[in-house]
Amino acid sequence: MKALIIDAKRERYSISQIRRTLTVGELKDLLEEYDDETPIYLSHDDGYSYGGLSYDSLNEKDTDDNDEE
Repeated sequence: MKALIIDAKRERYSISQIRRTLTVGELKDLLEEYDDETPIYLSHDDGYSYGGLSYDSLNEKDTDDNDEE
């Protein structure tokens, strides 16, 4: 079985410092080519470690808030 690997890159310390990221619409379009049963994994540190996604992995944040956490 094939898996979809997302290379998770640590780019900056706050959301406001990220120049570009995919929108939900762009991500949906990209995922359309994959079978609904394709597992998704996050690759960290150039494949040194991996993680998965779960329903509680998704969180909303108001980007107008101070994101200097």
